Amino acid sequence: MLQTVVFLIVYVGISILLEGFSVAQIVKGLLATVIYGLLMYGISRKKDQ
Repeated sequence: MLQTVVFLIVYVGISILLEGFSVAQIVKGLLATVIYGLLMYGISRKKDQ
């Protein structure tokens, strides 16, 4: 979970620096983070089983 939060902060920070502050960028960042988070969660669940 902490990794996902760090990833989100870094991603949003970089995208703001590169493309300026915009709602579309934030939405894309959130979607990317949700997908990334779900993938990481799924992978960690598979390792435990």
